Amino acid sequence: MVVLVLVVRLRDKMALTGSIENGSELAEQKSRAKSISRSITEESPNRLSVDDEEYMYHYIVDTGVIYIAAAEKGYPSRLAFAFLDSLKERFYASHGHQIDDASRPYEYIRFAQDITKMLKEYRDPRSQRNLDLIEGELKEVRRVMVKNVQDIIDREEQLANISDMSSQLKSDAAVYADKAKQLATQTAWRQYAPFIAVALVVLFLLILRWFLR
Repeated sequence: MVVLVLVVRLRDKMALTGSIENGSELAEQKSRAKSISRSITEESPNRLSVDDEEYMYHYIVDTGVIYIAAAEKGYPSRLAFAFLDSLKERFYASHGHQIDDASRPYEYIRFAQDITKMLKEYRDPRSQRNLDLIEGELKEVRRVMVKNVQDIIDREEQLANISDMSSQLKSDAAVYADKAKQLATQTAWRQYAPFIAVALVVLFLLILRWFLR
């Protein structure tokens, strides 16, 4: 069955809502789901399954929102994606016009009640309703990529390293610009210092001559 759901805004990876878990029971799974969401960009596949040791993480991306579901390994992936499609439709119907307005994490947490109801509907893959959904998914040919969760973690680390390198380059560029400015000032001073010295001497002699009249 699906054990965890997370709805995240794509552009800034802020969680908009999600399923309600008891205590820290699924803390690791939530951490994995958040890690996967952070690795998703606009160029990523809009449907993907990520294989972990005990769970499969399925996600879809639509209209600037990431919908992620963590499911037990034996849970049919086609039913998981049917769940995500239904989740997407219901969430968009409720908050589609407010996605860009959210200013704090889990701003639409009240939608978790709808998620809880949906999880009950999709709990048993052997129910007639869900068997019909799986059959419908089979008729609609969809190629869904499957990746290992380590690939996602590695990608996230690469993105973090690139960000660090970019910050370091900006810092180095600022230091270089400051040193270049100092060097330019020193060069200008060395170039014009003799002329300034001569001008000061001449000015001093003129002033001295004026006083000695």
